[in-house]
Amino acid sequence: MTPPPTNCFAGVAKMKVSQGSRIGLTATSAIPMAPVCTFDEYTQDDLTERPAVDSSGDPIASRVYDRLRPSGCYGRSGHAAGLDFDLNTDDAVYSLQGQVAGSMVGRGIAERVLRDGSRLRQGDLGLGSWFRAGKVGGNGFRWDVSWEYASDKLELNPTGFLRTQNYHMPHVGLRYHRPDGWGPLKEFYANFNVGSRWTTDGRGLSRGSWVNLNVAITLPSFDFVGIETGVDGWGTNVREIAGTGVPQELQGSKFLAMFWGTNPERPVFSDGFAAVGYHDQAGQSPGSVGWAGAINVNLRPHPAVETRLEVGTDRSPMAARWVDYDFNPTLTGASPFETNTFYFADLESNYLSFTLRQSVVLSPQLTLQAYAQLFSDYGVFGPFYEAKPDAARSTLMFADLQPSAWPDYYSFYETQMNLNVVLRWEYRPGSTLYAIYTRHQLGELQPNGPGASRTVLPVNLFGGPATDSFMVKWSYYWTV
Repeated sequence: MTPPPTNCFAGVAKMKVSQGSRIGLTATSAIPMAPVCTFDEYTQDDLTERPAVDSSGDPIASRVYDRLRPSGCYGRSGHAAGLDFDLNTDDAVYSLQGQVAGSMVGRGIAERVLRDGSRLRQGDLGLGSWFRAGKVGGNGFRWDVSWEYASDKLELNPTGFLRTQNYHMPHVGLRYHRPDGWGPLKEFYANFNVGSRWTTDGRGLSRGSWVNLNVAITLPSFDFVGIETGVDGWGTNVREIAGTGVPQELQGSKFLAMFWGTNPERPVFSDGFAAVGYHDQAGQSPGSVGWAGAINVNLRPHPAVETRLEVGTDRSPMAARWVDYDFNPTLTGASPFETNTFYFADLESNYLSFTLRQSVVLSPQLTLQAYAQLFSDYGVFGPFYEAKPDAARSTLMFADLQPSAWPDYYSFYETQMNLNVVLRWEYRPGSTLYAIYTRHQLGELQPNGPGASRTVLPVNLFGGPATDSFMVKWSYYWTV
């Protein structure tokens, strides 16, 4: 994907209104400098495959992919503005925070359909807000209540990041915090949360609720340990069956996690977590257990040298994820999302990540930093199911899914490596020279996905394409 050049603007103004309190204004805008993408261009395939040929015109084994969509189809045009405030008592014990934001869709294709079926057209206005109030400081009991709102047409992604829209979300948090110690403990923290979401598009559909509790203690040695547990579910996923607005039942789950960390002032210290979760039975998909974990180790043999190794993994079994629909083009004028069959499949996914961070201070003016990540993951789909939603777009329940012979086009395996090395030299106060090397390495394509072994270890990492870059950045600061 190659986005077009875009004219971006962002402005922020803040004003202090009292000790520890402020208000602010924000305005942003993004206007792609490219022809407007038509609806036909937007809906055509992103890539088309054709055989590669040698210099004599004879076909060879590899393939060439041509990009069909013009760059204007990857740009997002939009404008947004907001008012935010952070009001606190002088002792920082009580707080009232919030933000109100509005958005307007800029020029672009005639209509864009979001994952939840919401339709965005040029000039559409959206509204979002959040408020939080409570006792957030001091020893002992604390509490807060919050409310988030995002209309179905709120669009902040041209100049920022909005994970999802179309929801109300009330939340209540109850806490007990002893930051100054409690008996032999250096710190004690307990946190209970409950919340829920439902849509703002007029349907009032539940998007799920959750309850969780976590407790953490800091020992006299300044090591810390904690546990967290929670339950979620009780609703629908309006974004699973992409672009249709058909809600699908949520799969409930429970989890238990433990996290820890040792004193970061030691030459060798570590932190991490281990978690196990149970995914409820969903129709013909039996209940299943998933797990995740990470461990990070820091080595600081000298104040000028620090090495951090991070290892993380996650194995999550999920029931009945939407994969495709069967569209019959002979049904003139019919929507494929209302008249044809949807296909689903259970999904088993697993990833493994190794990350190395290295920092060396060669002198007060010269530093070297390196980052390397080796990542691999797979997803196995099956068994497959099918269902026909009715014209009223009522919720699709797991019990509605029936076994299907739909073929598996979706299982995958991938591995890749990313490397960055940055040398920074401040050759005079305020003036710096950067030398940067990066490498992005993809593993060889595995046409049969992870195969029967379901391995998450890197396979033929250096068999795929790679991109190497070298950059130099120079700045000079002077005074007059």
